Amino acid sequence: MSASHGPRRLRRAAIGVHTAPGTRYDELNQDESLVMRHPDSRMPSLLCVLDGHGIFGERISRVVKKSIRDQYSLLGAEELAPLPCCFCDRENPQGVDSEHGDEGEQEENMDAAVGRWKDAFVRIFERAHDDAVQSYHTYSDAPRVYKYGDEMLDLAHGDVSSTIHYKNSRGSQFLYEAGTCVLVVLVPQCCEVTHSHDADESVLVSERPCSLLVFSCGDCEVVVGGTLEDDCLDAVTLNTKHVTNNKKERARLKRDFRGKYAFTKDGYLKAHSEQGSQQIQVTRSVGHKLLGRLGVIPQPEMHRHIVRPQDKVLILGSDGIWDYLDEFDAVDIALELHPKEASCTIVSEAQGKAPDLDDIDNSTCIVATLGRH
Repeated sequence: MSASHGPRRLRRAAIGVHTAPGTRYDELNQDESLVMRHPDSRMPSLLCVLDGHGIFGERISRVVKKSIRDQYSLLGAEELAPLPCCFCDRENPQGVDSEHGDEGEQEENMDAAVGRWKDAFVRIFERAHDDAVQSYHTYSDAPRVYKYGDEMLDLAHGDVSSTIHYKNSRGSQFLYEAGTCVLVVLVPQCCEVTHSHDADESVLVSERPCSLLVFSCGDCEVVVGGTLEDDCLDAVTLNTKHVTNNKKERARLKRDFRGKYAFTKDGYLKAHSEQGSQQIQVTRSVGHKLLGRLGVIPQPEMHRHIVRPQDKVLILGSDGIWDYLDEFDAVDIALELHPKEASCTIVSEAQGKAPDLDDIDNSTCIVATLGRH
């Protein structure tokens, strides 16, 4: 898809990150973000947005972020091999090299390499999920009071199975159950990565990457875009959201978890157990202690995107961005501004479009330019 726009001049490669709490949860922000360069320069840079939800969702986001960072830093290029180069040779955009086998053989090697990365990140997400579940408070050390948005919740009761509830001033109870949506994008480089002196731009991509690998679990999204030859805007969403209106996710739940959930009329997944019931809109998430056993799985879905000539900017966002801001508007902003300014503007524009200014979600955005042009 494309939209008409005038000519652009792209600035040097950089990354900008911004987050804002919104108004739905008062000052509570359960989002997190991660931008890291691997200690091994042959390994891709990692960009990540996390969107926590539920009681102590901010705690789960922090634990999962640390787990992903620690696990990824220990991965080695020898065991995985650098991501396949599919776009280095501009004279040969298919990446076919006669010295390293024919096109079919190279495609097999490429699929095998990508498969190893997929297996590695499935394990990373699973370990992050286990770390999150292990981080849950027990009744003995759970905070007596928890501020959830504009409500003060009091610890209600616990039992030997560590089931904990909080209650508000009206007596309504909230199950201590949390998770975080996770979106990871791996950006491989074909040459050395340059670092900025600005701490807010800790990773720069000095040349166009060959391809991007996306691992998503939940409802965060990543968009890549730029301009076409006719100066029209181009924007492509690289992953699918794991929510209740996703037909594949509904089929998975019906197949593997029949009888353990119901869909509400307003689009929520309602899971039932002896510990209580819980409603949630996402069908995949990391860190859920109860819902993880009832269909809300932590397994990521992988997407691979071969970078195209028109791809100039990469935008990762929590659902607080994409619920209100069109991907073309986001790309337009990212092309006009430095990534640090663009990430701030995208967050403010998205939150400003919310129909109810008293119900604005946490919003986090990462903007990266894809090389020098």
